[in-house]
Amino acid sequence: MIGKIRGAAGLLLAVGLLRSYAAAQERVNPLGSGFVVSNQGHVVTNHHVVSNCTDIVLAGRGLTGRARIIAVDKLNDLALLQADRPLPTSLKLRDNSRIKLGEAVLAFGFPLQGITTSSLQLTTGTISGLAGLGDDSRFLQFTAPVQPGNSGGPLVDEAGNVVGVVTSKLSSLWAAHAISDIPQNVNFALKSSLLADFLAGNSVPFLGAAFETRRPATELADELGAAVLALSCRAESQPPPELPRTTTASARTVSPVSPK
Repeated sequence: MIGKIRGAAGLLLAVGLLRSYAAAQERVNPLGSGFVVSNQGHVVTNHHVVSNCTDIVLAGRGLTGRARIIAVDKLNDLALLQADRPLPTSLKLRDNSRIKLGEAVLAFGFPLQGITTSSLQLTTGTISGLAGLGDDSRFLQFTAPVQPGNSGGPLVDEAGNVVGVVTSKLSSLWAAHAISDIPQNVNFALKSSLLADFLAGNSVPFLGAAFETRRPATELADELGAAVLALSCRAESQPPPELPRTTTASARTVSPVSPK
């Protein structure tokens, strides 16, 4: 299901993958995306992506495996996973102090698993804001389109360095009700500086990088694709799905979301 982030007047919808009771009966249930951050098999994703799963399945370019949660940061919606096998490559993190408004970015992930292609997808856009809702300095705002299942995937610059972790988007349902308009591509990613702090605090040997040469999106997709993973959960390790509830924005959440 599309998870609901409480707070900020309930304006954000976590970009987690839609779940249904029928899907819960399958062997694995798609969750979202993640990416490799070290040569020791460490994978990062959002906490909301894996919070109800104890048996995580990884899948990527020519790779399948299992992972376990070894650390979480609920405040910043981060989770650190340990894969059960070596992973072929990892992504570098960029220093956010150098990111500028209007920079081009790419969002990698596995959105709408079971509906669209099961292979890696990417979208392009720009940094449209240097803070999140309410001037929350932990986040970047960006325009690259994201869908359910993009949560936990990397947002990278034109040199292929991670500038953020895709986390949420402005709720179209809330906006339609509150301002009689539909926001377009108002998406948010946790800054890589906070991810770097999280990894350092858990002794993960990640690599940092400064912005260097711009490279074509096709080249980046080729090189970085192996480090971006689809995350699923074995169905028996998940709780039964909750029934939708009708609430209002004043209750610090959004109205129930219908499948798209």
